[in-house]
Order: sequence, then structure tokens, then C-alpha cells
Amino acid sequence: FVNGGSIQWNHIWMLWGAGIVSAILVFLAAKNDYRQTYIASYKESNTTRLRIAEHLRKLPMGYFTSGNIGKISSVLSTDMVFIEEVAMSTLGNMMSYLLSSLVLLAFMFYLNWQLGLIAAIVTILAWLVSKGMNKVSLREAAGRQEQSERLTDAVLSFVEGIGVIKSYNLLGEKSEELSGNFKRSRNTSLDFERKMTPWTMGLNILYGIGIAAIFGLSIVLEQNGALSLAYVLGVLLFVFDLFGPLKALYGEASRLTVMNAALDRIEAVLDEPELSDNGKQHIPAQAQPEVQFNDVTFAYQDKEVLHHISFAMKKNSMTALVGPSGSGKSTIANLLARLWDVKSGNVTIRGVDIRNVPLSELMNQISMVFQRVYLFQDTIYNNIIMGKPDATEEEVYEAARKARCYDFIMALPDGFQTVVGEGGATLSGGEKQRISIARCILKDAPIVILDEATASVDTDCLLYTSDAADDK
Repeated sequence: FVNGGSIQWNHIWMLWGAGIVSAILVFLAAKNDYRQTYIASYKESNTTRLRIAEHLRKLPMGYFTSGNIGKISSVLSTDMVFIEEVAMSTLGNMMSYLLSSLVLLAFMFYLNWQLGLIAAIVTILAWLVSKGMNKVSLREAAGRQEQSERLTDAVLSFVEGIGVIKSYNLLGEKSEELSGNFKRSRNTSLDFERKMTPWTMGLNILYGIGIAAIFGLSIVLEQNGALSLAYVLGVLLFVFDLFGPLKALYGEASRLTVMNAALDRIEAVLDEPELSDNGKQHIPAQAQPEVQFNDVTFAYQDKEVLHHISFAMKKNSMTALVGPSGSGKSTIANLLARLWDVKSGNVTIRGVDIRNVPLSELMNQISMVFQRVYLFQDTIYNNIIMGKPDATEEEVYEAARKARCYDFIMALPDGFQTVVGEGGATLSGGEKQRISIARCILKDAPIVILDEATASVDTDCLLYTSDAADDK
């Protein structure tokens, strides 16, 4: 800086000091950004995922059969990943941009209070514009996330039903439905950008006007002797980047509105009412009847499907529910396992209402084999021992023999250590059901529920497992 031909060292030292302070502040902001992104965000995301998983475990099965699978998948993938990888780093970036904007604003006031005033006015106007932009972004972000959920649901439905779709030659029709969801997702994203563009352009115009005003005023001040030529040159060098941090700050802020929509969807899942698990009573070892339905009525949402059902089952007996599809057989089985709660009446085991029993204790009393068997992507051995984690190897083999699956398991390349595909995709329907029956036999629970569990099993296996049940 030159004044009367001599260097003003006090100005230089002051600016150097300001530069060092600015560098330290930026470093601290970057460090905070690192902590937010790579430590805090991943820890928090891990905690949230575990919280969601624990919550889903306690929800009634009805929640998983009412079109919510797409929502769950979208929340655990799209929403959580966005918050984890984008939104949390955005918070750190915004802190850096905010500090940079404040430093530059302070520097403008240091140069000249009039220049600082223009910069402050532009900053305030940008804040007002950003409030309107964020309102639009928040409204549109919610719709975009909901369309993402519908797309996920459509993809899952298409993939899960691909066999039926092919067999009935519906590839064209179902592909159109899936393609339609892709197009709607594309249009939703484009519409989001169209509605945000005017606000972004408005901010850019505002920044341009501010830059022109500051530069123009600098020249006027220099001509009037209020600002030296050296200062004018300094302003010229950085004025075009003066509002850069502010521009980046409000660009990042629009991402936070998407994060807000994602958080709302996560909270919506967590707000779903859980099955109450506050029971303190215990099931006695001996009492009659073993199981009893007392005037039970049940409804899926608003549709009542069971009306005043009453019956009892004695110990060491077998009860068969016979009726056409949709008559409520599976519903009764699910109510006994407390996958849902009754609307009125009660279900008791040895005289105790199952709602008054801790769920963990209730599950120890019941073993269930479903018609649609699900095997985890793990070894066959681990899929069977799930029924009794502390079982010996011989007990697992014996259960497999009783379920007539030992021979075909041993014929596999790795025997019991063979890894089955997700859902048991690498096995036939009958093989999966026999493994599920082996798991049930191994658990050796007092109450066994078979929900059309032998629909895909060969006749010789049915005879064998019936004999095994009689022996038990």
C-alpha cells in the first residue's frame, strides 16, 4: 500500500494478521466439516439405522403388507444415504461459507463503510430471497422423495414378480408401468429444477448488481479522494469473488430442504405404533386349555375379517383349520403368534392373555412354519440352527433327518455349509419348506403352527414328519 510514496507497514501487518486469522477459521471449519462428515454423520446414521431396525422388529405384520415395503426400502437406502453422504457434509461446508462471508463483509467495512454497507444490504436481500427459495424447495423436495418411494416400490414389485410376469406374457404391460415410474421420477426432478431456477437466477442477479455497485462506488470514491488507487485495485481483484461464499452457502441450503424431507419420512416410519410389549405375566407350565380364542374379532384396517371366533385347543392334540382361501385360517394362526393384535376378545395360552406376556417369552412357546418360506443368505446349517442357537451339531442333523432334508443337503457341494441365495432362491420350494420344518423341529416349542407349510412337500416327507410329530 502506498501513501506519499512510502509503504504503510502497519496496514500490511494488519492484513497479514487478518489473513492468518481467516486461514485459522477456515481450517477450524474444515476440521469441523471432516468431523461432521466422516465421524459424526456415520455414527449418527449407524444409530438411526439400528433404531429403525429395532422399531421395525416391533411393528405389527400388517404394516409390512399395506404397501409400505417401498417406503421402508427408500428410507433405509435413498433417505439415509442422502443424509449420511450429502447432507451432513453440507452442514460443514455451510459453516465454512458462512465464516468466509463474514470475514469478507468485515473486510469491506475495513476498506470503506459505504462499500461495507452495500455488501451488507446485498447479504440481507440474499437472505430474504433464500427464505422464499427454501419454502419452495421444501415443498417440492417432499414430492420428489415420495416419488422416489413409489419408484422403489415399483422396482421391487417388478423384480419379485418377474416369474409371473414372464409366464403370463405381461412384460410389455408391466414394463410400461415400471417405465412410467421412471418417467415420473425424471419429470419430478426436472420440475423441481424448473421451480428452483428462477430463485437461483434472482440470487445471481442480486450478486451481479452488488458487484457492479461496489466497483462503481469504489471508482467514485477514488475520484473524490476518499479511497486510494491501490485500494481500488485491491477491490477490483477480489470483488468478483466477494459473494462467492454467500452464493455457495445458499446453494448448499437447498440441499438441507431435501434433508428435511428425508428426515420427515424417517420420522414417519419411527412414529408408526408398535405392538405393546409391556406384559409382566408369565405362562404357566401346566394349565388347560393349551390355547383358547375367546370371542375374537379382528380387522385389517377398516375391513373386519374375523367375527366373534371362539374355540379351544388341548395339549397333545392337533387342530386343523379348514376353509376356502380368504376365510381367515392364516389370520387366526398369525393372531396366535401375535403378529397382529385382536380388535376385541382375547387369545390365551394356558389361561394367560398373550398381550400380557413379554413377546420374547411368547415366542419361546411357539414355532411357526409359513407357506412362503424365507431363508436367509447364509449356510443351510445356520438357517436351521436359528431355531435353537445353542443346539449341538448332532441335534441339527437329527432335525434335518426328521424333516427329510438331510440327504439332499448332503448331496450339495458343501453339504450343510452350502450358502443359499437370499430368500432361498437357489433351492426348490419343497427343499425350502423341509429346511423350515427342520428349523421348527429343532426349536421343539410346545405349540407348533403350520400355515400350509407342506404345500410344496412330497408325500413321503408328509408321512415322515407326521410320524415325527406323533413321536414328539
